[in-house]
Amino acid sequence: TLGPWALVAYLTHTLAGSILSARRQIEEMAEHDGLTGLLNLRAFKAALAREHGLRARDSRGAYAILLVDVDDLKALNDAHGHAAGNRALSSVSSAIRRAIRSSDMAARYGADEFAVFLPEATPEVAETVAKRIRNHVYSSLFPVGERLQRVTASVGAASYPRDGAEAGDVLSTAVLRARRDRELRLTQEPAT
Repeated sequence: TLGPWALVAYLTHTLAGSILSARRQIEEMAEHDGLTGLLNLRAFKAALAREHGLRARDSRGAYAILLVDVDDLKALNDAHGHAAGNRALSSVSSAIRRAIRSSDMAARYGADEFAVFLPEATPEVAETVAKRIRNHVYSSLFPVGERLQRVTASVGAASYPRDGAEAGDVLSTAVLRARRDRELRLTQEPAT
């Protein structure tokens, strides 16, 4: 008579494990971008608010934010299709992962933008990481049709508390500096 009860207990236990596993997968999917695997904007902003609050409240130190903007993604999409643009975004996200520490946090911030949170980073460290990301993105090749393609990225760095008392201010400064980075590089490139 114990047989049916044992079977019910086993099935219940197995089903509960499957439900927990499925729930974890759903939560993971809700927090990560499907194309790049990085955090999505909502999850990044929640984590940034939490991290900023800890640092502002407890004076736990500085942090930096980088805004990485993929240059000319629209032109790539127009010339070669969205599949090529998706490969470019995947390539850039991989380059960002290679350029940052495991304690850093990267996210897809917009259609062609990524944000990176660097805990305990000074402005000098942020600039070093920004340069490393630019170099990794440039050296990453991905297939487009019969040839290999590369993209470039503009990167803006901003630091707390130097560039703002609120996380939104620091992020806005990083966005402006990414735009300025692109403009400076465009004026320095030789005309073809």
